[in-house]
Order: sequence, then C-alpha cells, then structure tokens
Amino acid sequence: MSEAGTKYGQLLSETKENFDPNSKTCKYTFTYRLASGIFTKLISDELKAARSESPDIKQFVLLNYPNSIKEAVAFDRDVANTTNLVLTGDEKKDDSIVDYFNTVNKVVTVNDL
Repeated sequence: MSEAGTKYGQLLSETKENFDPNSKTCKYTFTYRLASGIFTKLISDELKAARSESPDIKQFVLLNYPNSIKEAVAFDRDVANTTNLVLTGDEKKDDSIVDYFNTVNKVVTVNDL
C-alpha cells in the first residue's frame, strides 16, 4: 500500500516504518502530517473496496488506531461502530483515547479475548 506506484503510496510513504524486511506487513507511525479525518477516510475507502470484493467480510481489526479522539469519533460516525478498543498492557497510564473508550465501556485487554 505504501509503494510509490500504489493508490496511497505517495501519501503514506513518509509515515511508513518497516520493521521486518522479509515480512509482507508494515508498521505505520502517525506523524500528524495528514489532516484530521484523512486516515479515517482512507480506511473507509479500503474497507468499502474489500467488502465489495468479499461481501462476507463482517468484522475487521485495525492495529494502532485511532491516534486521537477526533479520529475515533470520525471512525464511529463515518465508517463503522467500534466494538472494542483492545489493550495489550503497554499503554500509557494517562491516555485520553483509552479514557474515551472507557466512558462507553468498549475497552478490553488481550487477555479478555
């Protein structure tokens, strides 16, 4: 997705961080270079495309997302209703995103799954 010739390559190339050169996956860090809501829009577009190809897709997992409360609200409003924010235990104690999801009882730990 981040390769130069792909749909979002130019947009995402500055935020890509490879963690395993032999892996077909990649890790994205948020550098806040994208305007609020843009990444959520990209996710929305990709999910719509995936669902049009495979209508059986009912659930999905996003890793390391959202990066702000604004993105969380935009995702719930524009893309899909968030079922859970899954925590690994490595989160900061003072995390406004975790606090936000706690207010609506949507926080679970990996051990709860």
